[in-house]
Amino acid sequence: RLALLHKDIIRQMAAAQSFPQAPGRDLFLDHVHFNFDGNRLAAHLLADRAAAALNLPPDARGVRLAPEECAERLVYTPWSEYEMAASMIERYVRPPFLGQEENQTMLADWRQQQARLMDLVNEQPPDAYRAAALRAMAAHPEDSLYPSEWGQYLLAKNLYPEAAHYLEKAVSNAPHRYDQRSLLAVAEAFLGRPEEGVRRIIGDEKPHFLIVQSLVHAGRRLLEAGRFPEALVFLRRASVFAPADPDVLHRYQKEPRARF
Repeated sequence: RLALLHKDIIRQMAAAQSFPQAPGRDLFLDHVHFNFDGNRLAAHLLADRAAAALNLPPDARGVRLAPEECAERLVYTPWSEYEMAASMIERYVRPPFLGQEENQTMLADWRQQQARLMDLVNEQPPDAYRAAALRAMAAHPEDSLYPSEWGQYLLAKNLYPEAAHYLEKAVSNAPHRYDQRSLLAVAEAFLGRPEEGVRRIIGDEKPHFLIVQSLVHAGRRLLEAGRFPEALVFLRRASVFAPADPDVLHRYQKEPRARF
């Protein structure tokens, strides 16, 4: 049923455009995942369906935000787009994308976009987005998305103490999110506390795959940043927890990303 809903939404998205056509890179990152504009349009269409199903009057259906206001509310910055480009590069260097005819063209395009977005990240000071980030966190104090996104942006700007503060808030709001634990661990490592970073990932739990994955991810990001002693702390612990997995130290190193 979810696949049918997805297909129906795509048809509606095509019909909602100024001229009928199949949605492409204007609304999609690939053949499945929506980009920012696609997610925004899909959200509007889903909201209309929900309102109709609940028989809500027009004045009870909320306000449709303009793209710029929507981006500000979500603290959607060039760093957010950079992270999206990085995730697409990771997809295109692995199956099933790796075997597609257009793979190399798409991969080159995403790498160009990633480089352009990093230039934008470097050009903009944190204060350009700080007010919007603080407003979003104040409006949604229990949400982990906003402190996580803001903390990642601060990491990219080398503001490690402030990044650690907001990433700790994100982990507190969503302790089950191991990706956020890993980001907090990276911030701790940049502050010269890699062992504390390891503790942030493991907590009181017995080792399992997600913990090993998070340790490797933190180690990989530190390797990319040239912080080799700190990276070794995480990778050694991962190898202790998964000694029978020869790929554990290389799982996420096929496509390095210059994040810092």
